[in-house]
Amino acid sequence: SDFTRTTMAARMAARCLSRATARVGGGASRAPHQAQRLARASPSLRRAAGTKVRAQQTDNLTGLTEAEKEACVAEELVAEDAEVDIWRDTPVRYLGYANECGEALRAFLPAGGVPATYALAIGYVLADTVDKALKEWKISAKCKTDPSNSVRSVRVAATSIDALTWQLLASVFVPGSVIHLIVATTTRALESIEPAHDAAAAVAMALPLDVSADAVLAGIPTAVGLLTIPFIVEPIDETIHKVCDASVRPAMTATVNAYSRSDKGEPAPEDAAFDGGAVAKGALALGAALAFPPTLFTLGGLIEGGGL
Repeated sequence: SDFTRTTMAARMAARCLSRATARVGGGASRAPHQAQRLARASPSLRRAAGTKVRAQQTDNLTGLTEAEKEACVAEELVAEDAEVDIWRDTPVRYLGYANECGEALRAFLPAGGVPATYALAIGYVLADTVDKALKEWKISAKCKTDPSNSVRSVRVAATSIDALTWQLLASVFVPGSVIHLIVATTTRALESIEPAHDAAAAVAMALPLDVSADAVLAGIPTAVGLLTIPFIVEPIDETIHKVCDASVRPAMTATVNAYSRSDKGEPAPEDAAFDGGAVAKGALALGAALAFPPTLFTLGGLIEGGGL
């Protein structure tokens, strides 16, 4: 209905405006996953973005009002979302899963095969991080949201740290460690089940190709690992988003705010309070996320070596 469409447009505009307000006000850059939630560019959303901004006094340095800055940022965010992101909206995105495939195919790859897949995945992560940093720099330069190039540089650095942290954890190390453990556990289980060898030999003989029973057995953990990947991607992504929301993103927001105030010679807000509980919660969440992959890799290594 018209009412439903109007309500949805208003909500999407509010998201744009809240991000634009935080952006102009000195907050850290938007979280990478939030850009995916914006609506595609449309006249109604653009009008909403342009009419609901705050009216403020003109900035003496840029000649733009706060409302004009916010409207500019909102327009840029909508336009950015309407574009095809080569790193996240095309098959190039699958390069981020190269290491999971490497872990699943470990039994069939040469000695340097698995490390090579990690290098490919990390290369993708770095390219995406640079892309997001350049987009942040472009918005800041066009919309004049920062009082100086140094503040803009800090904001871009915050965007880079946010994107890099999320991508390394969500796309590389956490899923890679999960697949590694699954493949190691499946391999060890098959080795301990005697009938599995007889079944693999029967399958090898039935195949039209010259395949050994060992190759059939090695293919089972590989298949299990590959089939697991689609089921772990979204839960891991959402978990790492929550970790970053509680740790990296608030820290980046505070850093950019503090540096922006310092650059303009403004004192810290009198009502600013240190939330020790939130800091402890964020540190604990990030620490657990960082410790999770090496723990699973170690456990997988012990299983492979017969230590468990």
